[in-house]
Amino acid sequence: MKKTLTVERKSREFLLKERVKELECLYSISELVSQTNLSLNEIFEGVFLLISQAWQYPEITHSRIIFDDGRVVLCPHERLPIVEKLSLSSDIKVSGKKIGVITVFYSEKRPEMDRDVFLKEEKSLLAVISERLGQIIEKFEAELDLKESQQKLAFHLEHTPIGVIEFDKKFQVVSWNPAAEKIFGYPKSDIIGRDVFNSITPLDVQSNIKQLFDGILEGKYVENVNDNITKDGKRITCKWFNTQLLNEKGKVIGSASFCQDITDQVQADKTLRESEQLLRIVADNYPSFLSVIEKDFTVCFSAGLPFKKLNLNPDDYKGHTLEQVFGELAPIVKEHYQEAFKGKEVSFELEFEGQNQFYRAVPIVNKEGEVDKLLAVVDNLI
Repeated sequence: MKKTLTVERKSREFLLKERVKELECLYSISELVSQTNLSLNEIFEGVFLLISQAWQYPEITHSRIIFDDGRVVLCPHERLPIVEKLSLSSDIKVSGKKIGVITVFYSEKRPEMDRDVFLKEEKSLLAVISERLGQIIEKFEAELDLKESQQKLAFHLEHTPIGVIEFDKKFQVVSWNPAAEKIFGYPKSDIIGRDVFNSITPLDVQSNIKQLFDGILEGKYVENVNDNITKDGKRITCKWFNTQLLNEKGKVIGSASFCQDITDQVQADKTLRESEQLLRIVADNYPSFLSVIEKDFTVCFSAGLPFKKLNLNPDDYKGHTLEQVFGELAPIVKEHYQEAFKGKEVSFELEFEGQNQFYRAVPIVNKEGEVDKLLAVVDNLI
């Protein structure tokens, strides 16, 4: 009876000792993973070492991971033959998908080993470890993806020609990329942490910009064009794209602004408008009827002093076909214009509405060197 109790006590002590080893193994794995400076392979090797310490026979316990993509991680590093009856395996899964298998095995058979070589608790422990490895791998992959995304974003922010600026709720600069430096003339080192509202915003637009910024913080997406000031006092025109910034808890922390210097574009547009206005004045006062004819023989532009003298609006002819303008004479006019579309200037006379007229059709060549329009000049003959 006493002998039986002694055996039972030893058995309980053995099992308790094994449970302690298993708990220490799981705790040590958690501690291992918390070390942020370790690579994934270093974590695997650390886990293998902890496994060998947690099994019944540490000195002959070995581990191996075979991934579905063909990668193999061994401990020890040399390949050892695996006897099926002396091995225990568990699938490693990431997001429910099997990506590999971890196998724990003994390198030799011991006389004291039972028919069932591994304890039930060891089987459960390996299942927990394989699940934990899946979580570790998933975390590493997510961190790697995040790091790659951050690197790509940082690269784009450094090389984009668009100014990218992050403001906090007090309009102080949190980030300021090289394009912003180039646009406004302030180096990043001089601007981070500063309120630049007065530095880059002219007095006459500050009130309006302040209202826009308040709206952005309230959640509005705002696009606006306004004048700004550079470090050397130059007044420029910028186009802004602004949006609210939230932290992980959804709390407003500031705004992100994308800024483009469009001063040259604004000036070019102004010059173009002035040129078009001047051209229109010249055309409206030209002593002949002027028309621009498309390839489909429709009128896209008309001008000239004779329209004014006849109290006609030249814009009324825009979109008209030759048939609408010339009626039954349209085939004659079209025949001459067809020749002009071949690239040569054409002239002819025609009696239209009781008036003898002299026509010139001049080819208009586009950037590709093709004739896509004609300038028709018509004079009344006395």
